[in-house]
Amino acid sequence: MIVRFLLILLTILSCPSVAIELDDDISGKLLGTHGSIWQESKPIVPISSINDRQLNWQPSNTAVINPGVSNAHYWYRLEIDVSESPQQWRIVIDYPQMDKVEVLLFHDDKLISQSAIGDKLKTDDDTDMSIIFSSKLNFENPGKYVLYARAHQKGVLLLSPRLIKDQSFDFFVQSYNLKLGLYTGFLTAILFYNLVVYIFILKNYILLFCGFVASYIGFYISMSGIGYRYIWIANEYIEERSAIVLGALALIFLSLFIRHFGKPYFGKNKILIKSINLNTLIAIAALISCFIPNFFIALYCIMILSTVFCLIIFIFSSLILAKRRRNEVIFALVNIAFAVSLITHNLMWYGYIDIYSFMQNSTYFALIISCILYTGVIILRFMEERKKQESDRKNMIIARKDSQLSLKKLQEVEKKQIYFEQESREKSAFLAMMSHEIRTPLNGVLGMVDLLQHTKLDNQQTLYINTISNSGESLLSILNDILDLSKLEAGKILIEKRPTSLVKLIKDSVALYSRQAQEKNLTMTMNFGYPTIDMLMTDRMRVQQILNNLLSNAIKFTDHGHISIDVSTKEKDLSITVNDTGIGIDNKNINTLFERFTQVHNNQERIVSGSGLGLAICQRLSELLGGEIEVVSEIGQGSSFTLHLHQTEYQLDPADDIVAGCSFFVDVQNEVEAMFVSDMLIRAWLMPTISINTATVALVDASEIPDYVEKNQLFIVDSYVQRLPLKQQIQRPLNSKELMTKIQDLILNINKDAQPKPVNYQSNLIWVGEDNLVNQKVIAGMLRHFKIEFEIFDHGLQLVQAFESSIKLPDLILMDCEMPVMNGYEATKSIHQLCSKMAIANVPIIALTAHLGEEYSREAAKVGMKELITKPLRKQSLEEVLSRWLPDKYFQ
Repeated sequence: MIVRFLLILLTILSCPSVAIELDDDISGKLLGTHGSIWQESKPIVPISSINDRQLNWQPSNTAVINPGVSNAHYWYRLEIDVSESPQQWRIVIDYPQMDKVEVLLFHDDKLISQSAIGDKLKTDDDTDMSIIFSSKLNFENPGKYVLYARAHQKGVLLLSPRLIKDQSFDFFVQSYNLKLGLYTGFLTAILFYNLVVYIFILKNYILLFCGFVASYIGFYISMSGIGYRYIWIANEYIEERSAIVLGALALIFLSLFIRHFGKPYFGKNKILIKSINLNTLIAIAALISCFIPNFFIALYCIMILSTVFCLIIFIFSSLILAKRRRNEVIFALVNIAFAVSLITHNLMWYGYIDIYSFMQNSTYFALIISCILYTGVIILRFMEERKKQESDRKNMIIARKDSQLSLKKLQEVEKKQIYFEQESREKSAFLAMMSHEIRTPLNGVLGMVDLLQHTKLDNQQTLYINTISNSGESLLSILNDILDLSKLEAGKILIEKRPTSLVKLIKDSVALYSRQAQEKNLTMTMNFGYPTIDMLMTDRMRVQQILNNLLSNAIKFTDHGHISIDVSTKEKDLSITVNDTGIGIDNKNINTLFERFTQVHNNQERIVSGSGLGLAICQRLSELLGGEIEVVSEIGQGSSFTLHLHQTEYQLDPADDIVAGCSFFVDVQNEVEAMFVSDMLIRAWLMPTISINTATVALVDASEIPDYVEKNQLFIVDSYVQRLPLKQQIQRPLNSKELMTKIQDLILNINKDAQPKPVNYQSNLIWVGEDNLVNQKVIAGMLRHFKIEFEIFDHGLQLVQAFESSIKLPDLILMDCEMPVMNGYEATKSIHQLCSKMAIANVPIIALTAHLGEEYSREAAKVGMKELITKPLRKQSLEEVLSRWLPDKYFQ
């Protein structure tokens, strides 16, 4: 009795639903909440025995029964009270993708009808081919009826039961079809409208939006059953996959549309760009997942990926909202509305949100509203662009009017510009000509002075000669500055970067000013770093021009102390710094340093000679080299000028480990030199020691040279001492490269017995092509000093004729570029042709010119000249050329 009571109680509790009255009020309404449901674990056989089973029926809470993606069978049970009879009704399931629904109707526990409806039971009957599934129910007698519906769906299962009077069924079908038609037609109208807009605007993002709308129309047609009922072939695979494939395509087109349409809103925001790129990849992954063989896995993949897609759209659009500009805000809000609609649609259809009556079609209407808003955003963009075009057109008309009004002024400006350019060319040509004409006699003055300085002179004569030399050098410097300024203003200075030895470049500049430094008792040092910074790609002539100017200024404004040149690097930047202990510069005047014709001085300074052009030219040249000049200075504390060369290719000489761990002793009176040597050796990993006897290397002054010289001693000398071995003396000014080389030679005991050999040029013959008598005398005097045999010719033709007929050919030719009858370029070509005809090697030809500039170097190299020497000719410059090109040469 107790068990029977419990079973009765369980049956009562499990069937809480109340029977509905069969009347006109319930016709066409969703009845999901009026019944109860039960998930079948094992098939009931026969299914007609369902009314006799005591099952765990659960009340339905939603109008549409939605278990989500399920392959199980679900039963729906509805109790009906019929007071009037007979009545003809239908049970209607308006979910067109339902595979099979078996309908059973019981009256007084007796099965009175049984039928099956669904997608898998299509027949040729017009009713069965409808996108609404229905089955007739006959209520012939009053009383209690129980309706059972056993539903099965491979995929998303939605059971939406309705009871409709038979005479109202046709109207319901017509209304349902009208709703589908209006929805589909409205979407199609949006599609065609945007296609028409594209014809006028021709923007690619409109085509992408049309692709989205077309894909969404296909998705809706597939979901509503219109597609496989009336459009495409009845194929189970197409019927099963079409909706998710078209949905994934819609996501792809939407992501591409947002990417192209929203590009002006992204700017350079990498987060926005990466997020929309990620969304495109997610949409493509969703399309691929549609073809996974297991349909249930495919459904879950498309749901997860589309939900993630919408979440990214939501976050992405929220970031755009922060900009608060009207167009961007509207665009972002439409994206957010679409994302929320699609997420809600997914959660409802996959059973995570209960579906109530008002929600059944709400997401579809939300999505169509999104399409309408997207269309509005496109039209708004079009209107703004059109408004901008109209504004631009108005501005263009105004500008055209202004242009017509100012045409005469423009023509006048063009005439003036042509005049000024012509004047600039004439000025440059005049300056070049005047430079050549002035430098030619100046070459004679400075050349003769150079020769006189090597003759026997008393003290007063030496003073006079030095004064003439200094004045000539000042005049030459001013002349060079004026010519360079003219070329800079005319834009005629070209930078040619070539491999250049930085060590040689700096040594040459220091050698040029070392005598002036010695006269003022200034100490000079050159630090190339360790390992040494040597070869770099740059314009040697322009870097040396800048360095010469900085050194000249440093010596000019320094009366006591020292001057140092330091080279350093940082990644691809190279810096050359000239430090001095001179009078310094007030900070308020530093900004005016690089202005033309400006000299900075204070009341405590003496006014020095100069044109005020040097630093202005150096700054312009440094900019052409890809760098700048930095100045740090303090009154009374000296100045520091640094040439920075950016993005420069350079090489380091490899450090030699032979010196690492060795010891050194320094006995140098000059504190600056002592500090320079010590710092350099410590940087090279040599250890200081307090005794000369225990040191591997000892560096001492040459002021007191002992009778016996130890092998480890390196003497610092002002000029070479004949009775000292060459390898054991280093000449001032000191430089780090030579210092380390000397020390390494001492440590390795290289060239022990090497003796200095005198210069011997007597076996060589030099021909000189020079038309100017003064220059002939200067060159002749210098060559006699070197004890070299030479011949001088007045013009190029004379030299060529002599070359053709002479038995003894020259070892080297010094060729002036501008001579009468035949200039140096033409003479060089003729000599090379004669060498080829005689089957001998080309004789080295060195160009001589009073012109400055890379264009002259290029012209000389073009005809085969080996080098170019600019006038005024210096004895040192000539000696360097001879040492490079004459055979059987020896170095001192």
